[in-house]
Amino acid sequence: MAAAAGAPTCLYTLALLRFAAANDAQQTGEGPKYELPLFIDQICIDQDNDEEKAQQVALMQAIYAHARRAVIWLGPGDAASDHWFAYVRDLCGEGVLGPVMALPAATLQRIYDAVVENPPATILDDPVEARHRDDLAAVTGRFASRYPIAPCLAVLRRAWFTRLWTIQEACLAPAAVIACGDALLCFDCFRAGMFFYTLQNNYWLHRVVGPLPRAELALRAAVFEAMEGFKRIFHERKAIHERRRRAPLHELVIKHNVVDADNLPRIRVSLAQDRIYGLMGLTAPDDPIRQRIGVYYNRRNQAAAQARAYTEAMSLFLQRGHMDLLLFTCGPSKTPGLPSWVPDWTMELALPVAWQGLHKPAFAAGGGPPYAGQVRFFDETAAAAAAAATRKVAIKGVFIGRVAATGQATYTLSRRNGGHVHIKYDDAKLMFDEVDRLTLEALPADHAAAPPSPETLTHTRLRVYDSGLSARHLTALYYPPAAGMERLLELQTSIADIGGRILRSAAVARSFSLFNIYATVGITPWYVDYYSATTVLRGLARGPIHLARTIVLALADLLTDVVGLCAASARVWLATTWDKLRRRRVAHVNLRQSGADLRSLGLDPDITRHVDFLALCTNIERNVGRRAFRTREGHVGMGPGQTEPGDVVVVLYGMTTPLVLRPVEAREEDDGEEEEEWTVVGEAYCDGVMDGEALGVNEGEFVLI
Repeated sequence: MAAAAGAPTCLYTLALLRFAAANDAQQTGEGPKYELPLFIDQICIDQDNDEEKAQQVALMQAIYAHARRAVIWLGPGDAASDHWFAYVRDLCGEGVLGPVMALPAATLQRIYDAVVENPPATILDDPVEARHRDDLAAVTGRFASRYPIAPCLAVLRRAWFTRLWTIQEACLAPAAVIACGDALLCFDCFRAGMFFYTLQNNYWLHRVVGPLPRAELALRAAVFEAMEGFKRIFHERKAIHERRRRAPLHELVIKHNVVDADNLPRIRVSLAQDRIYGLMGLTAPDDPIRQRIGVYYNRRNQAAAQARAYTEAMSLFLQRGHMDLLLFTCGPSKTPGLPSWVPDWTMELALPVAWQGLHKPAFAAGGGPPYAGQVRFFDETAAAAAAAATRKVAIKGVFIGRVAATGQATYTLSRRNGGHVHIKYDDAKLMFDEVDRLTLEALPADHAAAPPSPETLTHTRLRVYDSGLSARHLTALYYPPAAGMERLLELQTSIADIGGRILRSAAVARSFSLFNIYATVGITPWYVDYYSATTVLRGLARGPIHLARTIVLALADLLTDVVGLCAASARVWLATTWDKLRRRRVAHVNLRQSGADLRSLGLDPDITRHVDFLALCTNIERNVGRRAFRTREGHVGMGPGQTEPGDVVVVLYGMTTPLVLRPVEAREEDDGEEEEEWTVVGEAYCDGVMDGEALGVNEGEFVLI
């Protein structure tokens, strides 16, 4: 390491044996050619000193932002990494991908479609676009078939792509290169390798014929999953260096800590509080929450430091009006001492059901964000610290109703067809039936009140089935909105029909079990009745020969019945078992089922292949594990799986969707009045209040603990 300017030149040899990654990087990069000043946090920061680490967290942004270039070290090279890096260097050496990827997004999409389509359907009239298409098609023809998929997966599965702290390390410097052993690629070339993988995969899909090996499909899908780590880096670099927009801290915490709908691997951290601290460097220097948040490490009591960090951060988020972070609370947390209103970012949290995308709420039940000023802390002079100490916060809202009944059914998923996740249609049918029952039970018992029309009841059920997501989507897509609801009814009926057939088939298979056949025999066989005392005496009176003949006939009939019963049961058992084994062990998957194949299964290809059907199934998947409920006041909806009778549904001001709260024992305040306190169960869909209809009625203040 070179000494500071003006100081006597003095060289030191530093052993890095304690840190394997730093030692490998030193041995790979050492040589007489360059003298480089390096910042290595494993050495420059005392990892065993809590105070020093807390102080250095605030300096991370300055350290990496003032670097000329970030050298991303993936680890020692191997045959796989050398192969993939060499392939990408040859690919980029053609000089085609760089200019194409620099085009506007709409132009790039047209060129992309024109290259991968078979037969081509996209017509390019612009001569410049046509030239880029021809160049890209030529490169694709030469390179697509020999893309090293397995080596690419091995590179993307390096530990560096799975860590949270590496995001700011790679994003803040104006330039970045990626090194793996002796191989090196600039950041744009590495991105070109990722882009070309997507292109060649679609190019292959448009030309493949017949069933495909499951192993190949699994390998290609695994690359897309592993690519998420690099995509995180790319999107943050683009936001910082191209768009010049730094996201606020609460958006970053959500983006990099929630689990994707496809259950992709979570980003990793060594300490739980780093799920917040590791993202502070990506915010603007004047971010109001970053300026106020404290940094807490405690090697002796990690759980206390973690709970304090999460509680203080959530207090600041609520104080700034980011009320929808309450939607990330999902029942009992893993972190000891964490209030119910504070998300536990160590858990596998998903996007709220009521969000159509990241920070894209579908509803505005409580007025919607931003909505600062409706949160009361118990020490206004130090709100965040007080919330961390008292572990409670009071928020204004509206009481909707108390849960009177909950359903037992819930949506579930199954994996088939090469590992793809699908909803289980039989469970969906049971869920539909339960929602129908609760909707009818919620009708007013007062016969003087006019009952809702059949159309109104149908629309209510359709909305509750998937927490209102498909109804909101289709009514915006079709005009008039009634046409959207008719389309939703058609799609839901298709799923219900499939589920009903599966349930009936399962019932038939169960009825052929030996126990069920024996238990449901409606007629007593004659040979069983024959052995009553009276019948035997009559037979003896007619002579032993007649009695023996009768016994032989009875044994023959008994044997025939037993053999027939066992054969029927065995045939059904073998058929169902063979079907399960065939679906599990089939080595190939056909991605293009014909309309005739679908009709042979009783499916309408015009419905099941339509994008609307896929959207409904996706929305149902987002409701997996949730249960329908009915309130005493006549509301129906969909809530967390932990919802119980006695819980309440409320709309807190500033939130986009209602919450389910659970009452705890009331406490007596200093003034002698009792203050009711609540714990957060989770988000809920409650039909009829999702667009602010309940605001201004039954207002109150809810103390969350």
